[in-house]
Amino acid sequence: MKIILILFLGIFPIFANTLEIYSDKAILTKNIKENSFIVPFELDQKDLSINSNCNIEEISFGNKIEDEISLKKQSLQNKLKALKDSYEIIKNSNLNTINDIKNLSGILNENLTSQAEISKEIDSLSNEPAFYTKKVTIKQSCKNPKATISYPLNDALFKTLNSVNFKDGKISIKQSLIISNLKENLDDVFIKIYPYSVKSSKTPGKFTPTFIYSEETTKVFDAPATMSIAKNDSLKASNLEVSQNQNKINFFEISKQHLKALKENIIILNSQVLDANLTNYIDAYSGSKAYIAASFSPKNDINEALTQFFLNDVFVQNSYESKISKNKISTYFFGLNNLIEVSKVDLNNNEAKFNIKNNSSADQNITFVTKIPVNVEVEILGDLNASADSNGKIEKNFILKNSEEKVINFGYKEIKTSK
Repeated sequence: MKIILILFLGIFPIFANTLEIYSDKAILTKNIKENSFIVPFELDQKDLSINSNCNIEEISFGNKIEDEISLKKQSLQNKLKALKDSYEIIKNSNLNTINDIKNLSGILNENLTSQAEISKEIDSLSNEPAFYTKKVTIKQSCKNPKATISYPLNDALFKTLNSVNFKDGKISIKQSLIISNLKENLDDVFIKIYPYSVKSSKTPGKFTPTFIYSEETTKVFDAPATMSIAKNDSLKASNLEVSQNQNKINFFEISKQHLKALKENIIILNSQVLDANLTNYIDAYSGSKAYIAASFSPKNDINEALTQFFLNDVFVQNSYESKISKNKISTYFFGLNNLIEVSKVDLNNNEAKFNIKNNSSADQNITFVTKIPVNVEVEILGDLNASADSNGKIEKNFILKNSEEKVINFGYKEIKTSK
């Protein structure tokens, strides 16, 4: 399997036998070598596109339901019967020399081997779920036609799944794509994954003049026109979010995949192992508990997905995580650390005493985080000795040794200015 992360400029050419996956649709493109081919039975004629170097004079959709698995089993059973019949004929042949006997023995052994292989294949097909197809026939106006067909996979399901494991000071991140509910087997297919929607607006919002301090007559649109304008305006912002650079778009191309119908097909898109710094994040501004946090900087983008978290190979939790851009310092959380005991005692208004104890057998990094209001001027009280950022966030990092206990007093009071 070959996976390439491509940075492309403009429109990338579409190759045959390609599965293109967008955020809202999947489109399959295949080579056709004959004028008759099969498609999923549920496919509507209006959803089928045919590209050919010839004029297409006629298209005929069959109505007969074909069970692809049953057809393949029947073909194999016919081959098996032919082999058994030939085995009996050869075995009963009249032999005159020892060489004839040796040659016959080799032929019979080859025949039995072929029978065993076909029987095994028939047994494996018996465990395959049934999926149904129909035949499409086209009439083309030239010799040696070259054509491709394209149609949406409306019933297929696509799900991204990330797996994150922190172990021995390293964080390993694996991004996967799960493809399921296909209605046909896809062999040797190229998969392209795009980070945008087919339905994304390709034009800017409608320009309208702006009037200030004047009562202009309101132009009345009919319903379709009004809906069209609203649609363009609403899609404009999402286009900016999709494309970080107007000329370059990241996408995955994965080659030589064999996808099974009605089964889960798991494809690894990207794996990276990174250095990470582990700390215990105490949310003194909220629940005052210690959470295991790993900070890292990814080499490749991490797409938003349902994410499975593991700590030292032990499953911790599932959560849906947003996208992280490469080279950006980020943090993943791995649940509570019950060995870091945090207690809070409220004192006066907006003041509290925090008692933090390390009950583990090793030294622990602590990140104590609290906050002050930003819309009024305040005086910070206590012994935290840390300043606030523009969002009012105050962060203090320190190390607690084995069985060590630390007390932090923190609070603030509003400074009332004289009028």
